[in-house]
Amino acid sequence: MNFEQLKSELQCFITNINDEQVEKLHRFMDIVLTKNKAFNLTAIKDEETFVEKMILDSALAGHDFDFNGKNTLDVGSGAGFPGIVLAILYPQGQFVLLEATRKKCVHLKDVAKELGLDNVCVINDRAEIYIRNHREYFDAAIARAVAALNVLIELCVPFVKVGGNFIAMKSQKAEEEYNVAYLAMKRLNITLLKKDKYILPESKEDRTNLIFVKNKENDTRYPRDYKFIITKPL
Repeated sequence: MNFEQLKSELQCFITNINDEQVEKLHRFMDIVLTKNKAFNLTAIKDEETFVEKMILDSALAGHDFDFNGKNTLDVGSGAGFPGIVLAILYPQGQFVLLEATRKKCVHLKDVAKELGLDNVCVINDRAEIYIRNHREYFDAAIARAVAALNVLIELCVPFVKVGGNFIAMKSQKAEEEYNVAYLAMKRLNITLLKKDKYILPESKEDRTNLIFVKNKENDTRYPRDYKFIITKPL
């Protein structure tokens, strides 16, 4: 997929996308692929695959969700997917990129500065630590390729305001993970609003975005320490 095809795909659900935004996405790709030669940010190294599986894939979070006007937390932002992509596409939204690895945070700050993304704040911290001063603070939380759904629910949902949303970006195992996350959904007081399924145009790979709404406040015991979340998931 090239950038002309990308723009065409994005226009299907982002009606006001402009050439400046597409150019920023292109520059973002160049930055990541250049840095990737010295610092492993992504396993995808060719441009056409990157455009589809990193940029379009991240952008699909906005297919049925408008991030403009919202304060969104990207948990485990990594190299900036989906947080940087969404910050470019939704300039009226505010994005906090939470990442535990310091080198990746340096990368994220460099990208935000170079692309002039004033709507991005990068935080170098772990979710179970950052939650202490940011419980039920965000309009939305999102995570892509971080962990299994039941783990993500416990990590992400406590950050979301009552009435706010949690978006889990998943691939082939979405249904399987959803079917074993019943207890996590119940304990963290969320219900599924929408299950958006897509097929990437070139690779034909499946993608599923699960959009949840938070119904009431969470017990302050959540999230537990990460080692317990992983070893004894809900």
